[in-house]
Amino acid sequence: MYTIRELRKRNGLSPPQMATALSIALSTYFDKEVGRRKFTPPEIVEICKMFDVRVEDVQDFQRKPAVRESTA
Repeated sequence: MYTIRELRKRNGLSPPQMATALSIALSTYFDKEVGRRKFTPPEIVEICKMFDVRVEDVQDFQRKPAVRESTA
């Protein structure tokens, strides 16, 4: 499994280059790379094409289990 950051760095891309490739603002890209916002389905498709990976191979695209609150 890879993170977006790992893929970006391995391929020699900067955050501004990624933001441009995805047609989003740099600040939005940063928020998505660190997990404050989610990538949209079209962005996910574009990233997978860019890095020739499957959605299943990217940790940032995996659903995180819901946090259950204690019922005590």
